[in-house]
Amino acid sequence: MANMAKKISLIIFSAVIIIFISGNVFADNNMLQKAAESTKNGVGHTENVIQDTSNAVRDMSDNIVTKTEEQSKDFMNGARDMSQDIQGGAYNATRTATDTVTSAFSNGTVWSWIIVAAIVAAIAFLVWYLVKRNHNE
Repeated sequence: MANMAKKISLIIFSAVIIIFISGNVFADNNMLQKAAESTKNGVGHTENVIQDTSNAVRDMSDNIVTKTEEQSKDFMNGARDMSQDIQGGAYNATRTATDTVTSAFSNGTVWSWIIVAAIVAAIAFLVWYLVKRNHNE
């Protein structure tokens, strides 16, 4: 029985080998040439994509440089105009703030201490209330 299984396995293995060998024999003779041409076309398309990307990046960088130069010129012209206006006396600064009146409660530190004291008093009252309530119960 085991001998028969070995023979069947050998026959199947031989048939598979023969099918693979004969498949290569009947293959197209131009197969290698077609593969080379397909690879060449793929490389050409890749080269075109890289070239297009390079051109786009170059155009974008030229745009950025041009816009930056234009904006810096505009800024310099504005700064020059403003400094000429100031030198020519066109700049007038008027005081808009009122005179400050100081009192004991106008200082921010005083208000901070008043708030802290109020919070401490509230906490102390709550603690006293809870202790008194617990003693009554």
